[in-house]
Amino acid sequence: MGNKSSSIFIPRIFRRRRNRTPAAEIFPEEIMEEILLRLPVKSLLKFRCVSKSWCSLISSNRFIKAHLKISIKDTNNFTRQNIISTFSPPGKILKQCSLSSLFYGLGTTNAVDVDFPIRNPNDSVRVVGSCNGLICTILNEKLIYLWNPSTRKFKKLPNADDRIKVISKYGFGFDECNEDYKVLVVVSSFCIGGGFETMVKIYSLRTNSWKRIEDLAHDCLFGSTGKFVSGKLHWVRRSGPNHSARWDIVSFDLGSEICGSVALPHYFGTGSSPSLEVLGECLCVLGHIPKIEMVVWVLKEYGVTNSWARILRVTNSWARISSVSYGRRSNLRRESPLLTPFGIGQEGKILLMIGSRFMIYNPRNNCFRPPRIMNFGGSLEPPHVYCESLVEIV
Repeated sequence: MGNKSSSIFIPRIFRRRRNRTPAAEIFPEEIMEEILLRLPVKSLLKFRCVSKSWCSLISSNRFIKAHLKISIKDTNNFTRQNIISTFSPPGKILKQCSLSSLFYGLGTTNAVDVDFPIRNPNDSVRVVGSCNGLICTILNEKLIYLWNPSTRKFKKLPNADDRIKVISKYGFGFDECNEDYKVLVVVSSFCIGGGFETMVKIYSLRTNSWKRIEDLAHDCLFGSTGKFVSGKLHWVRRSGPNHSARWDIVSFDLGSEICGSVALPHYFGTGSSPSLEVLGECLCVLGHIPKIEMVVWVLKEYGVTNSWARILRVTNSWARISSVSYGRRSNLRRESPLLTPFGIGQEGKILLMIGSRFMIYNPRNNCFRPPRIMNFGGSLEPPHVYCESLVEIV
């Protein structure tokens, strides 16, 4: 009787739970790592608290690089890619939305406000570049920050010049050879005695310092933001007298810090005005002949001129596009509305921004349709695409 009263009864359900083997002991480490690599950043940040071993794995450079590689290669579903832009009132609000929801969302996509960590309400903030999940931002048109919106980590860059300055061109990308993130600026400064000096400077995250670049002829470059593809920044350049000027593309290698050039498709002679974008991991050029047509070309294999491929051509269709994008009662622009591509999805569909509205172009029927999106109107500049990543700003 005494023995029975001293025994402790454990319900069967708790006995099973107590004998359950932890998941980490059931699956081999390599299987667990493969599972974790396919999870979003938000989940991984929480899972660092599960154990010391998980925290060490998720924080390791090897894991961060592997996770980034999977995120970048997700070019059809866009599950880890977002669009971010500055909105009115001028420069006060950053908003973002999922690229996947714009392509494949069944309902209405809702853009959300993004809080830049160190910004005061009256500060203006502008996105000027994106690479590997890091975003280069300009605060109040003078302070440069590198920022990871997924981890909310950021770093203020030292001033490129202590004098009063105006920055007219930017570029941001990754130097793979040296594993270094770099920012390039064309800065104009007031000199002592009233002079005015313009120079090109490049910042290295590894050394946390700026240095002057002499090789880049900045005065002939079109576009304020350099487009980063294949380890190089790119700008459109025009050479020769106005009536006989020809276009080409200037490249600046972030590793060797040497300038080069990229030939445009033969389409671009002296009558078409090109501009550059990045579509996926490819350099993209837009051709615009006012009131006539707009074309989009993609360089499918970098360094191979013959790999330029035209993926979109719109002729005499601005009335149809404008009626969908701006409303039927709006007057047509005297020139074609600005067009910016963001991604190519399944069945070759292309996500574009026409004017200030998103559109999805279907090449099979040559039709445009607007995705349903709320809280994303009034963008001040073309948005930037960034992929979610664990990349650290050291």
